[in-house]
Amino acid sequence: MATTNFVDEQTVIEADWLNDVDEVVYTTVPSHTSSIATNTTNISNKAEKGANSDITSLTGLTTPLTTAQGGTGFAGPCGFYANPTSDQTGIATAGSWVNVDYGTEVYDLGTNFASSTFTAPASGYYTLSASLISGTSLNDGTFFSARFNGSTVGGVGATLIRQGAAGVGYISISWVGRLALNETVRVQVLHNLGSNIALDAADVSGNTMHFSGHRLG
Repeated sequence: MATTNFVDEQTVIEADWLNDVDEVVYTTVPSHTSSIATNTTNISNKAEKGANSDITSLTGLTTPLTTAQGGTGFAGPCGFYANPTSDQTGIATAGSWVNVDYGTEVYDLGTNFASSTFTAPASGYYTLSASLISGTSLNDGTFFSARFNGSTVGGVGATLIRQGAAGVGYISISWVGRLALNETVRVQVLHNLGSNIALDAADVSGNTMHFSGHRLG
């Protein structure tokens, strides 16, 4: 008896596909494998995590390093100069210090001066100076005082004691020292005339009151 062999068509097709796969030959190596040596070299040249001496300079920083990172948190520059916008009147004898207004900014490098108050943008050394003009005549024996008010610089100032004929008073104060980050400083005045006094933004000779400061480093 003759024997008939049946071959399923799907089986033949799958066999042909497998044969085709067996005949595939890769003639090129994928490009990413050829750069392993280069990448290994690049990685070995990178600075290590933690304490190391690999980093010798930093350029192109857009954000200053904080004090915790070993920086100052300050990009600079820092400096300001301000004059009063107008005379300041009605300063009473109340036994307490009165804030002096310096409303006109001549310049403010770093925008650290506002509302007659300087705010240190970083810990460091600063120089401050201010001048005041009493537009009210001071009587014999009265005093006229000015000071910087701040947690570090507070109390630094000067006092004018009038002797002899009545007259206006001029005071200049200055200070150099270290301020902490965000420490604020402003100028204050005190007197004992017995009645209100006024501060003149400028005298008849054109001398003006001022408050200024700059960061030294």
